[in-house]
Amino acid sequence: MAAIQLETLRTEVWGWLGAAADDRDDPFRTPVVATVGLDGAPQARTVVLREVESAGWTLDFYTDVRSPKYDELLRSPAVTWLFYDGVRQLQVRASSIASIHADNDIADRAWAWSALASRAAYASQRAPGSAIEAPMPSVFMHDDMDAEHGRTNFCVVRCRVHEFDVLQLHPGRHRRACLRVDDASWREP
Repeated sequence: MAAIQLETLRTEVWGWLGAAADDRDDPFRTPVVATVGLDGAPQARTVVLREVESAGWTLDFYTDVRSPKYDELLRSPAVTWLFYDGVRQLQVRASSIASIHADNDIADRAWAWSALASRAAYASQRAPGSAIEAPMPSVFMHDDMDAEHGRTNFCVVRCRVHEFDVLQLHPGRHRRACLRVDDASWREP
């Protein structure tokens, strides 16, 4: 991978993220997202990058409205994304503010685009993280009607990015840059 350059960084970052949203094997497809927990402690988990919109500077992931992160985001919408690709030796952090879309056109459209197998996660009778006695067998949805009761638990978390911190590791000299909507600058690695 060529060394990052400020002149092309905006296009490259959005290109990397856009490709990841479409490629299940791309390491940027499953970033870590950090939120502020209800107790004030940081909470981090891996999510799936679902949609990327460079014009609006937004990144989307999906969650269950019964999950702890839903309540965390309602209380404090600050979200940090961490993308890492060990092969490219590239780390991208995105600082953002989340908005929740559970009962609107954004959520309806995302639900309609979701694979039947993905919808199964939202059809569970128990909230994510609930205590259970033993692992449950997989839930297989046979058709859209079978999965439809999970729709009430589904939401889109749309994050408006206000800053990217890009770090490219290199044996000779690491490179780090900060990218904002109207500005790009080098940073000490």
